[in-house]
Amino acid sequence: MAFRAALAIALLAAAPASALPNCHAGHTLYAQQGVRIFDLPHPEHDPGFAPTFYHRIFGCRRAIVWRIYESSPYNRFRVYNLHRSGRRVGFLTHDVGFDNGFYTEAGWTDVATHETRVGLINAGEDGEPGDPYVPDVDRVTYAIAADGAMAVLGGAQRYAQQVALLVPRPDTRRSFRRARILADAEHGGLVQGTLAIGAKTVRWRTAAGRLVAVPRV
Repeated sequence: MAFRAALAIALLAAAPASALPNCHAGHTLYAQQGVRIFDLPHPEHDPGFAPTFYHRIFGCRRAIVWRIYESSPYNRFRVYNLHRSGRRVGFLTHDVGFDNGFYTEAGWTDVATHETRVGLINAGEDGEPGDPYVPDVDRVTYAIAADGAMAVLGGAQRYAQQVALLVPRPDTRRSFRRARILADAEHGGLVQGTLAIGAKTVRWRTAAGRLVAVPRV
């Protein structure tokens, strides 16, 4: 599933410039500080299958449009929890197959360079050994470091929670290394909204008020 998502955004990067829409197209997902991110669904109808569409996510700033993400057809898909951190806008995606399977990703797009990275945080029922399974049903928050690394905290405080780290892959501008689990709290107790990431550590607070700092390496 991680490969499929990476392939989708790689294909977007290779698409011709003429395929870009204008800044006012589609459905607005985020609009702040002169940046607009929008969804422009595209119809898909393969022989033998019912008509459907896939989602194309674009960004726009100063009348310049760039591609962010493209979903798979025949799936239920959403982009959510968009917020800005410095010159990057972070987001989460959730993709559910019509028949089976789902996955959740975290990522960001740089509004200045248009670099976009996306990484798997929950591989769902079709995941493979070594894939991450950060709880994503109740709540997921994230923080973005200056170097582009992401920390993710998944799960409601009263249930199982995990903290994961996504580090940019140096050989590509589109993805992260496989998510690394920094904390696995079976009974919860990690406070959403306290997650932070710096150059060397990922930090959060527990319900008891304790500050936890874990090295990134």
